[in-house]
Amino acid sequence: MEKEKVEEFLKRVDYEKLKELLKSIDDELLTERYPFTDSNSDDSLSIEDYSQVKEVDMGKWAIATPETPILATWALASCTGILAFDLEKQFAFLSHSEAMFSFLYRGDDKWGSPSISLHIQKLVKYIESGNETYNLSFIVFPGSFPDKKMVATIKKNIDEINSKKINVISCEEKKPFISMGSGGSIAFDSRNGNMTSYDPEKNPNHVYDDTMDRMYGALGNKKK
Repeated sequence: MEKEKVEEFLKRVDYEKLKELLKSIDDELLTERYPFTDSNSDDSLSIEDYSQVKEVDMGKWAIATPETPILATWALASCTGILAFDLEKQFAFLSHSEAMFSFLYRGDDKWGSPSISLHIQKLVKYIESGNETYNLSFIVFPGSFPDKKMVATIKKNIDEINSKKINVISCEEKKPFISMGSGGSIAFDSRNGNMTSYDPEKNPNHVYDDTMDRMYGALGNKKK
C-alpha cells in the first residue's frame, strides 16, 4: 500500500517546475551548505603535478610561490586551518593551527586562555616586510572536532588586523573536506582559487614531518 502511494506521488511530480525551483535557490545558501564542489567534479582542483604542491603540516604555515602555487593541509581534527588569499596577485597563505603550539597564552585562568594566533602574526609580519599591499579574503576551517574557542579567537584576530599593507575584505568560516584517510583537508590553488580535498598518501613527494611528535614527546604526551 505504501509503495503504491509513493509511486502515485512520483507520477504527480512536475520535474520541470522542480528544476526551476532549485535554480531559484540563493547561490549563497547552497555555498554555505555545500562549501565546495565534489573532488570528482570537473570544476574542482585536479592535482596533476605534485611538485607544484606545498604541504602544510600540523603547527606550520606556508606562502604559495610560482614554483609551488598549490597549498595543502590535512588531518584537521581539533586543529583549525587558516587560508588567506588575493587572487588578483595570486597570493595565498595557509596554516594548520594547533592550540598548544600555535597560540600565545595569557594565563587568565588555570589552563591559560588562547589570545593571539601566532600564524596570523606570521602572516602580518611577512606582508609588512615586503613592498606589496593585499586585499585579503580569509577562510577559517574548523576541523572535524573543532576547538570553538580557538576558532573564535582566530576570527577575532583577523577582524583586529591593523596593517597599512593589508585590507581584509572578507572572513568566512567553512568546513574542510572530510575524506577517508586524511580527515579534514583542503588544497588551494593560488592561481585560480580552486579548492578540493587532499590526500598526502597520493603525493609521491610527501615526507612525514615528526616535529609535532617530538614536541608532544618532550611534554610526555606523544601525539598518536
